Amino acid sequence: MGFHTPNQLEALYLADTPVNCLLEVEALIQTERGFSGVSKSPQVLLSIEYKLNSVIDIVDIGAQTNINTNVQELTVSWRFMNAQGQLAPTQNLGEVVYSMQQVEALKVPSAKVANADNLVVFPARISGDSFLRVFDDSGTIKSQITSQ
Repeated sequence: MGFHTPNQLEALYLADTPVNCLLEVEALIQTERGFSGVSKSPQVLLSIEYKLNSVIDIVDIGAQTNINTNVQELTVSWRFMNAQGQLAPTQNLGEVVYSMQQVEALKVPSAKVANADNLVVFPARISGDSFLRVFDDSGTIKSQITSQ
């Protein structure tokens, strides 16, 4: 999953499971009867191998306390806030962390799945021996992000 904040900060979202990914991008919804697909533009799921050297983990309750936030604030609907002309707390946090220059990613709680996590990677901040690479043992897809 990828996104841009209103200020055009580029970030790549990785979910911890395929189901979490589909729920996050709203290609799948949970109903009383189970999961249901949603008609949308085509979506592609890729498995990603990665090594990142500088990740801030805000899934950790202690880390949330240190930055004066909580899981409720971290999982609020950013679409609703943006529609009201406001940045969501997570977008503000992303911009602050991005401006720190050396942080490659944030580990964040999923807004859609309890006890699931996402990794928000800043491709422009990948450095040293850090990388993201599409896992494809057939060799058909050869795509990666490394330091520039």
